[in-house]
Amino acid sequence: MSGLKVVLLTESDSLKQDVPLLYNSNGQKLWDTIRSIVSELHYCCETVELNKLDFQEHESVNKFLNAAIVIMDVTNQDCRPSFMYHKGNRESVDCIDDIVLIQASGLENDNTIQDLKTTCKIKQLIVYRYDEKKDSFYDVTTPTNPPTSLKKNLKHLLREAANNMQQGLSTRYLNLMEKRKNNVNDKNAERIYLWKEICDEILTETNQRYATPKLIISLMYAFRDIQDYQSMIELIERCEQYETISMNIQNNMLISYLTAFARSRRNENNDRDKALEILERLCQTKRTESELSNDIICLRGRIYKDKYTESNCQDKDSLEKAIEWYRKGFAADPNIYAGINLLLLLAITTDDLIKNNEAYKIIIQLNALLGKKGRSLKDLNDYWDVATYFELHAVQHDWLKACQAALHMYSLNPPIWYLKSTINNLKILHQATRIRVQQRPRESSQTTSAGEDIYSFWIDFFSDAINSHSTSTEERELPAQVPTTCKIKQLIVYRYDEKKDSFYDVTTPTNPPTSLKKNLKHLLREAANNMQQGLSTRYLNLMEKRKNNVNDKNAERIYLWKEICDEILTETNQRYATPKLIISLMYAFRDIQDYQSMIELIERCEQYETISMNIQNNMLISYLTAFARSRRNENNDRDKALEILERLCQTKRTESELSNDIICLRGRIYKDKYTESNCQDKDSLEKAIEWYRKGFAADPNIYAGINLLLLLAITTDDLIKNNEAYKIIIQLNALLGKKGRSLKDLNDYWDVATYFELHAVQHDWLKACQAALHMYSLNPPIWYLKSTINNLKILHQATRIRVQRRPRESSQTTSAGEDIYSFWIDFFSDAINSHSTSTEERELPAQVPILVCENYEKTDGTILNNIYIAAYLQLNFHTGSERETLVIRILEQQKQIHH
Repeated sequence: MSGLKVVLLTESDSLKQDVPLLYNSNGQKLWDTIRSIVSELHYCCETVELNKLDFQEHESVNKFLNAAIVIMDVTNQDCRPSFMYHKGNRESVDCIDDIVLIQASGLENDNTIQDLKTTCKIKQLIVYRYDEKKDSFYDVTTPTNPPTSLKKNLKHLLREAANNMQQGLSTRYLNLMEKRKNNVNDKNAERIYLWKEICDEILTETNQRYATPKLIISLMYAFRDIQDYQSMIELIERCEQYETISMNIQNNMLISYLTAFARSRRNENNDRDKALEILERLCQTKRTESELSNDIICLRGRIYKDKYTESNCQDKDSLEKAIEWYRKGFAADPNIYAGINLLLLLAITTDDLIKNNEAYKIIIQLNALLGKKGRSLKDLNDYWDVATYFELHAVQHDWLKACQAALHMYSLNPPIWYLKSTINNLKILHQATRIRVQQRPRESSQTTSAGEDIYSFWIDFFSDAINSHSTSTEERELPAQVPTTCKIKQLIVYRYDEKKDSFYDVTTPTNPPTSLKKNLKHLLREAANNMQQGLSTRYLNLMEKRKNNVNDKNAERIYLWKEICDEILTETNQRYATPKLIISLMYAFRDIQDYQSMIELIERCEQYETISMNIQNNMLISYLTAFARSRRNENNDRDKALEILERLCQTKRTESELSNDIICLRGRIYKDKYTESNCQDKDSLEKAIEWYRKGFAADPNIYAGINLLLLLAITTDDLIKNNEAYKIIIQLNALLGKKGRSLKDLNDYWDVATYFELHAVQHDWLKACQAALHMYSLNPPIWYLKSTINNLKILHQATRIRVQRRPRESSQTTSAGEDIYSFWIDFFSDAINSHSTSTEERELPAQVPILVCENYEKTDGTILNNIYIAAYLQLNFHTGSERETLVIRILEQQKQIHH
């Protein structure tokens, strides 16, 4: 790696010698020392200020996230939470070699240092001390006599980090590509990125040892995914220039295959012949087709088929070779891709596929394989499956089914390069149709059916679409392989006896033959019994398919009761109501917030002896029952929920054996009790803190942590001075930082809501308001806000209490940030309260207060630049296919600025 990029993350004030800080700092001297170290190592050094990073200043964010190493000083406890959040951002992109500095300052800092090591798991933490007499910094992380120079140790760590990054280049780049592969929008930009950021980095004399076969394969797949076959070939040609890489990849079958694949697609300068030479060498290394990859066999068939197609269907030798290799591929692994290509080629060589034993067998197998893809043609959402269905029926002259498939292909609105992937098959079908028409010269009036006319239209339609983009470089990916075949479980061979007017089952010869009626009756009874035994699995599969497509909650509730619950909750079928099925039903009801049905389901289950015995000791079912009662909150439901949870706790000896959900649910119930008492029930508050504390200790996670912090905020005036609360703040910032590169990258409402609550409880109003606006922009359903109503109420009440504790101040003022924060609290509370009795889930109101930066003219004519004016941001969501509408309405009374 040429020129390690080091970024110093600093507080802006720590760079100014004339600004007094809250702690003993020699910031300017420290950073000057570090810069000199970086300079001596010939690395690149830049500075990023924390406040700019906090407010997502674009250039600062890019510098910070793209640095190889970041060095930060977290001595200032007021800024430490932000430092930990941004360090988490770095870890979210796999940057774990950053160096954290902290100044030694007595016992209190010793405890902080230990917390940073254990809770935040910082890999490189350096404790330093400044000696004023010697004007030097020393590393006192591990006491030595005399103390070690900080400069010396930092230089060693930076060299070590650089070396580690070199050694981990392959893994790092593999992780980067894995994260990027589903987010490629600009193919040209992706090609430039892959070459500049990865290929050019590893294809050097220094770094060639890190270009592992796995990394080269991943790069080839990345180029293949953007249809850049030129780069695939160039990559291998560049690799062959370096001895180490060349030796590592020369016998790699997959790299050879991908090289042949790329040449077959680029098709320049005898590329296809070169591809065949590569494949021939691969085939010579194996003695039988079963030892070869099916992709290699079928690629040979594809190349010969392309040669035949491009010869205007005149190159019979290529046709025969294409059939030969697709036949070998289908024999080695009967799959849709090999099968449909073999069938289409056989259709050119025979007049009647039904009379051709090989072709007819393939038709049967392909129909079975496609049938397993979905319940009907309409259920197929994958273009390639529908295209195969189209080709399969077209080649059989089943024009109506082929046209149904063609219309479905069109309705999927595939990119042109999808159609290009089937251009050879379309050409073969088209040519075969023309040949058959020309072979009917004796018929004076040649007519075609309506179905065949429509089929011909689709062939012309798709061909025109493909030809109009014939100069495009876009191509398809490799075909998907489905290793399965037709397996009929029940096959009956029957015979009809005319004399006796009866049917007989002659599948297995018997004397006398067995009555078909008798055997069918037995098989039907057996099938019915099998279906009963498979009821549980059947219903589980049904719910799995439906769970992401629920639009009408009431209809879903009726479906679950009528189609599943009422079916299994009978004396006859109770044995099929397995704990797994009951749990899935409870989750299904929970997902539509139907807590009443969750409770009713368990009460119905308890009426049946078999079900009751199966579920009585199931911890998850007990937990879900307690959860449902805590949410329904009728007829002492919460006390009953606590009794269930108490029994669960008694079955385990320590919190570490308990599910964290069970522990935190007890905390949630007591917190709800405290909230509903208008924050007067101190006993419930203490119990809520106790259980959330146990939950966070057993498993430090965002949910337990933010709830514990919010409750502690009610019991203390200064969270920073409360060791437990401050430690939680540090941990939560670190956990949230790992969720994404920045707040804008968080798309999960619950993560953003936690960020909002975390900064609101610290009175960091600006960051809280940033999060509130982001929460609003996510346009969450009202019930999302309902789930956080208790936290909002606690925050709201705590704010009111703090304001009321300032009676001596004659003119109580608040900052602009706190005013906007108070708006958000009221805004969300009003949204929740206005829907508290409604079962209909609605959207949030469409106005948000913002500040607009503009230039304005004073009454005396003076121009003021960059003045912030209060305004509303109006957002209109869900406008169908249209883009979201943003409207800014400036408050009229603020438009003219006075002295």
